[in-house]
Amino acid sequence: MKLTLIVVLLFLIKGLYSQELLKIDDLEIETGNFKNFSSLKEELKGVKIVSLGEGNHYMGTTFKTKVAMIKYLHDSLNFDVIAFESGLYDCKVTNDSLQIVTSTQELFFDGLFGVWKCDEVKVLYDYLAQNNNQENNPIDLIGIDNQLLGNSKKFLKADFDQLFDSLQYYTSKIIESDRFYSILDEVIRTSNFKQNFSIDDTIYFSGKLRKINHIIDEYHLENRPYYQFWKQLCKNINSDYTRMYFQPFGAIRDSMMYENLKWYMELYPEKKIILWAASGHLMFEPRNNNSNNKPMGTYLKNNFKEQYYAIVFTAYKGKYGNKDKGLLSFKIKKSTEKSIEHYIHKNYFGNFALFSLRNNKNKEFIEQQNITHVKIGRNENLMIPFEFADALFYIKEMHAPTYFFKEMKKN
Repeated sequence: MKLTLIVVLLFLIKGLYSQELLKIDDLEIETGNFKNFSSLKEELKGVKIVSLGEGNHYMGTTFKTKVAMIKYLHDSLNFDVIAFESGLYDCKVTNDSLQIVTSTQELFFDGLFGVWKCDEVKVLYDYLAQNNNQENNPIDLIGIDNQLLGNSKKFLKADFDQLFDSLQYYTSKIIESDRFYSILDEVIRTSNFKQNFSIDDTIYFSGKLRKINHIIDEYHLENRPYYQFWKQLCKNINSDYTRMYFQPFGAIRDSMMYENLKWYMELYPEKKIILWAASGHLMFEPRNNNSNNKPMGTYLKNNFKEQYYAIVFTAYKGKYGNKDKGLLSFKIKKSTEKSIEHYIHKNYFGNFALFSLRNNKNKEFIEQQNITHVKIGRNENLMIPFEFADALFYIKEMHAPTYFFKEMKKN
C-alpha cells in the first residue's frame, strides 16, 4: 500500500514539474520589470512582431498586463513600435502629436476604439508621453485598421484639402468636390457599420480614391513618405467603404490589417513591433473553413514564420464588461478539467504567469495531459493551445476596465 502511494505521489510530482511556468508577482505587473523572463528573452531572439491578444475587448486586467508587457518589451528588448487594432489615419494623428510632444489624452483616445478609453490604457498614454520626451528612448504608435475613428471626424477633411493642394502642383486635374466630401463625411460616420451606399456613389467615390493613387504613381511620388502614407490610406478607405461587397461581411478587415502591418515593415525593416489587438485577429488558424475569413495572425505566421510571436491573454475566472457589477457586467465561465487555465490554477497560487507554447516540455505536457481547451474571452474553445499561439499569459481573476464616464481632460 505504501509503495503504491509513493508511486502515485511521484507521478503527480512529475506531472507538476514537467512543464515550465514563468511566475509573475503583482509588483512586476505594476512596473513591467519582469525578473524571471530569461527564457522568454531567449525565445524572442530574432522575433520582429510580438502580438498581445485580448480574449474580449472589455477585460481591464488584460489591458493592465498588456501595458506591463509593453514596458518590458520596450525597455528590455528594444521593441520600438506599438501597432494598434485602430485606424491607420487616426493613430498617425496621435503619433505625430506624440513625436512633437503636443499630444493630449483626448488626441490619444480619439485615435483608438472606445473600448480602450479607460484608466488601464491611460497608463499606456502616460508611458508613451514620458518616453517621447526622451531623445534616446522613443516609441511610435501606429494603427493597422482600415476603419475611421474620432480623429478622422476632426481632421481628415482638412488633411484631404492639403493633399489636393499639393497634387495640384503636379497636375491640373481637379479631384475634390462637394460630392466627394459629402460621401467622405458619411463614410467616416458609418465606418465599422454595415452601411449600403448607392452604386453610383460607390463608383464615384472609389474612382476618386483610385485617381489619387494614379496621380501619385504617374508623377513618381510614391517614394516620398507623405505620399506613401496617402496611397496606403486611400486603399484602406476604399476597402472599408466597399466592405459590404465582401463575403462574409468584414472578411476584408483582417487581410487589410495584415497588409498595413506588412507595408509598414517594408518601409521600416529595422523596427520591432508590439501588436495590440483581439485574440481572434491574432491566432494562427482560420476561425472557420471559409478561406476568405482568415485572421490576421494566419497571414502573419505564414509570412513571418518564427519572427511572429503571439501571446494570448486568458483568465481562470472573473468579470468583464463595462464594469464589475450590474447589467453590463458578465461572468467568465468556470474552466473545465480539459483546459490549460484549470491546470495552471490547480497547481499555481499566484495571480499571473506566462506559459510558453514553443517550449518543447510544455508541448509534451499538453499532449500527455490531453489538454484540449483554451478560454478565449468568457468561453472555452476546443483547440490545442500550441496550434494557435506561441504563449499564454495567465490571469487568475479578471476585472472589467475602469471607463471614463465623464468628459476627458485635454491634458
